[in-house]
Amino acid sequence: MNSVLDENPTLKSEITQKKKKRNRKPRKKIIPKHKKYVEPTDNDVLQGRGGRSNHHPGNNRYRDEVERRQDWYKKTEDKDEKTSISEALVLYVQSYGGNFLEKDDNGWYVIDDVVARRKTSQALREDKDPEKRKAKRQRFLEKRARLLQE
Repeated sequence: MNSVLDENPTLKSEITQKKKKRNRKPRKKIIPKHKKYVEPTDNDVLQGRGGRSNHHPGNNRYRDEVERRQDWYKKTEDKDEKTSISEALVLYVQSYGGNFLEKDDNGWYVIDDVVARRKTSQALREDKDPEKRKAKRQRFLEKRARLLQE
């Protein structure tokens, strides 16, 4: 006697196949041997969320430049070209005397160019469209609810 699954191999495959996880190498955290502590200027880009970094003049200028380059970045399929766009944005900030700064317990310090490029790439990937952000948030909440039920 054949089951419904035997008669429909596609359905059987979908049910029995486990979801594949992507194999990613863990990203190496770049920890500077010597941190260069500085006082932030209006040209600097401050890392972090909320408050000061949202309203800092250097971050505003940086975000404006990210917006100008974002369509170009998203339309580009070549990974090396995307990296070049991110690197160019880091160099642009540095060209007018800005640094990418992160804060720890001792104050603000200059982050490595590789870290700045990674963060710039992330900023270029981000989608500011409120509808898309709302849909993404909804997908996250649904996924979290499913995981909590399991």
